[in-house]
Amino acid sequence: MKTAWIAQGWAPPKLRLKAAGLLALLLATSAVAQDAQGSSAPQANEPPQNYRILFMDSLIEPWGLAMFSACRAEFERLSGRPVEMLIDHLTSGGHAEESVLRIAPGKFDYLVCRDLAARPPVDLAARANLPMIIPTCDDAWIDDPGQIPPNVYVATIHLSPARTAKTALELVPQTRKLVVISGAHDSDRFWEARAREELGDRFQGVAVEYWNNCSLAELTRRAALLPADHLILFLKMTRAPDGTIYIPRDVVRELVQSSPVPVFGTTDTFIEEGILGGYVLSSAMTGKRGGEMLARLAHGETVPALTHIEDYGEYRFNWEEMKRWGIRESRLPAGSRILNRPDSVWGRHPWGAGLLAALGGTGVLVLGTALLVQRCHRRTELRHRKQIIASKALLLEAQQIAQIGNWTLDPATETLWWSEEVFRIFGRDPADGQPPYSDYPTIVHPDDWPRFDAAVRAATGAGTPYDLTLRILRPDGSERIVNSICKPRKDESGAVVDLHGMVQDVTDLKRAEAALRQNEQRYQSLFDHSPVPLWEEDLSAVKRYIEALKKDGVRDFRQYWAMHPEAVETCAQRVKVIDVNSAALALHEAPSKQTLLAGLPSIFTEKSYEVFAEQLLAIAEGRMSHEANSTVKTLAGQERSILLRWSVVPGHENTLGRVYVSTVDVTAQKQAEEALRLAHDQLDSRVKDRTAELKIRTDEAETLNRAMINLLQDLKETNRGLEHAQRALRTTNGELEAFSYSVSHDLRAPLRHINGFVSLLLKRERGRLDATSARYLDTIAHAAERMGHLIDDLLAFSRTSRVEMHLQTVAPNDVVKAAIAEQAPAMKDRRIVWQVGDLPDVLADRGLLLLVWQNLIGNAIKYTGPREEARIEIGAEQRGQMEGGEEITFFIRDNGVGFDPQYTDKLFGVFQRLHRDDEFEGTGIGLATVQRIVHRHGGRVWAEGKTEHGATFYFTLRETKGTT
Repeated sequence: MKTAWIAQGWAPPKLRLKAAGLLALLLATSAVAQDAQGSSAPQANEPPQNYRILFMDSLIEPWGLAMFSACRAEFERLSGRPVEMLIDHLTSGGHAEESVLRIAPGKFDYLVCRDLAARPPVDLAARANLPMIIPTCDDAWIDDPGQIPPNVYVATIHLSPARTAKTALELVPQTRKLVVISGAHDSDRFWEARAREELGDRFQGVAVEYWNNCSLAELTRRAALLPADHLILFLKMTRAPDGTIYIPRDVVRELVQSSPVPVFGTTDTFIEEGILGGYVLSSAMTGKRGGEMLARLAHGETVPALTHIEDYGEYRFNWEEMKRWGIRESRLPAGSRILNRPDSVWGRHPWGAGLLAALGGTGVLVLGTALLVQRCHRRTELRHRKQIIASKALLLEAQQIAQIGNWTLDPATETLWWSEEVFRIFGRDPADGQPPYSDYPTIVHPDDWPRFDAAVRAATGAGTPYDLTLRILRPDGSERIVNSICKPRKDESGAVVDLHGMVQDVTDLKRAEAALRQNEQRYQSLFDHSPVPLWEEDLSAVKRYIEALKKDGVRDFRQYWAMHPEAVETCAQRVKVIDVNSAALALHEAPSKQTLLAGLPSIFTEKSYEVFAEQLLAIAEGRMSHEANSTVKTLAGQERSILLRWSVVPGHENTLGRVYVSTVDVTAQKQAEEALRLAHDQLDSRVKDRTAELKIRTDEAETLNRAMINLLQDLKETNRGLEHAQRALRTTNGELEAFSYSVSHDLRAPLRHINGFVSLLLKRERGRLDATSARYLDTIAHAAERMGHLIDDLLAFSRTSRVEMHLQTVAPNDVVKAAIAEQAPAMKDRRIVWQVGDLPDVLADRGLLLLVWQNLIGNAIKYTGPREEARIEIGAEQRGQMEGGEEITFFIRDNGVGFDPQYTDKLFGVFQRLHRDDEFEGTGIGLATVQRIVHRHGGRVWAEGKTEHGATFYFTLRETKGTT
């Protein structure tokens, strides 16, 4: 059988090694499959018939290779024909187009694509006009099943990290956080997105944390620091954020070795590298499913275009990891498979039982010994092989972590060899091959080249080793700093055979050193110029003294310091002052550091030694900081109150070699606190005095309250009397109005009779009556007529109280114009100057408001009669608030005869007149009518005037603005 293995595209060197190993696996699988065919193989006289299959994957990795191998083996078993296969690294863009062009008709029979985390390239099948099967595809990438081409057959699954996470939490119930690990490749991100979708930030009450931006070195470092209550769920990591390509199995191996907690996964190949287990995607099951689909197509059977596989994987666990973490088999999910379980000797050698039966007891001993020896040899060989592989992997990983690469130079041929790490340090691609030494002038910085070239010449000539730090230039133009070490190797004659050396990328180290120097300078500046007094001390001698006391059996240091004050003094003498800042010099009024340190004993007080003893107690108890109030003195002897704080500098916890002490001057604060205490005492005294005074005032207030209660009761009785009087008054007013209306109405008929009969008598007897009798009759007629006017006015006045008001928005200017027009007969042959302002709208009864203006305007015209030119002004102004809205004050002012102010209160009474009838006619009802109408509208009315200086009448109404 002929088997073709072609690995297209780029893969990292480690992956190439893996591919080479899997090549042997595929060859062996093909041979076994061929042997298994037996009689089903083609006869010698039949022409050989092979199936040719193109296997495609977005990233060539061990899981995919194992799946392809299983697929081919299953297809060969079911079809009875050998398979030639090509594995292509399918990427997006141009490379995919090239793959299509390479697939010429007749070259391949089937296409097989494996890509869990990307949309399947179904268009390739259509372009190549070849059947394509996709044995495993996540259902997230199938938007519309109807758009799958007729020659494409897809088996979908739903990747579920939650299955493994759920099982992991059940097996390790004490877990408090689950760490999910993925990488920066598109497939890595797909796994992470699915995990975030199913797990979120908390899953089954456990916090979930995602690591997705780590290099392998950082990943192992962080994993090594995880506490015991954490778990790791490894999804997939094929690329780091910086673009470094990883093989997930290698990542798993390093992760398991460094992790102090169990590691679970989602792929079966990870179990071989040491994960505990999980619900894993099986490469063998997936490949077998693909082989079955191919066989059905080859036999002409119907294959559904889309099939969903619910249980795509199985629970698998690692026996050795189960023992490591104390997980019993009985706790595993039903149907779980356990890998790496150690078999018994007889289980691995079933022929042993029959042989022992033939050999007897001696045979048992001989055969058992032989099998044990064989088993030991195999285990030893396997262990040595694993150690070699692990050593190589650790060396490569150590070089990558330390950024150290090794190189070799043959001076005779100038042949140069670089390790992988050297390529990475110099920013070059290993695929470009080993560079010649002649490239070094373009690699080493021009300013460092002469020094480097001279060192290399000395090494190749005289065999002088060198150790240089120099700068290199990468192809992308970036600059790095490296440390290059060379050690020449000589032959027996002393001639230099070749040069061996190493190169380390120290860019970060040099930058860190520069940053450290800058930080130290910045710290020193901050220390020197800090406004807080600072001391830097070395307490390592004190620490050693206390440790010696502990070894001597001292346990209660508080009692020990109290009983041995000389020990406190000894510890004080062991304190080494490294530095003090200017604020500390100012606190102690010292001109210089030397002066302060020379007079150090004089600045301490008795309180200082008590606080120092507390500090020693803190050191003995292992505390790294302490705070206390203390007192110190200036060099001049003046005492200061301070707040002392000291803390150990990180990194010096074991030795106390560097301790920072701050002594904040709180003298003013203490003085303020003392003043506050005195003030507080005074306040307490005043509060007591005020409390006693308040009690007296309270008693007086209670007495006053009782008096007020009695007064309120009297007011209530008075109010009840007033309410009764108001009701009686309303009743009386109603009766008076009814009486006045009745009287006025009943008097009209007799007055009509009197006027009628007097008129008839005058017509009949005018010529026969003497002058006196005629005058009597004229007086009776005039009195009756005036009585009629009085009765009419009285009836009108009574109606103003009984008529129902219809409130509406009224424009007073229109009402005033109408009232002035009705007074036209009275204004005949008169010269009157009118001045009417802009009157705001009011809420009123229009008819009653017209009656008000008729009476007021009529009075103004009447009482300005003696004037040659009458002046009448009508206007409005705002005066304040009234119930229901703003109060508008209207006025009418004239230059008439006026009135005596002392009779103002009589103006608005019924039949009240301040002038004689022969001076001004009238009945005295008009102003009373005005007052009653305004009162019914809730307003007020009043007048101002002076004899022969005119009069002004005011009344108020409610404005309509804002009124409903």
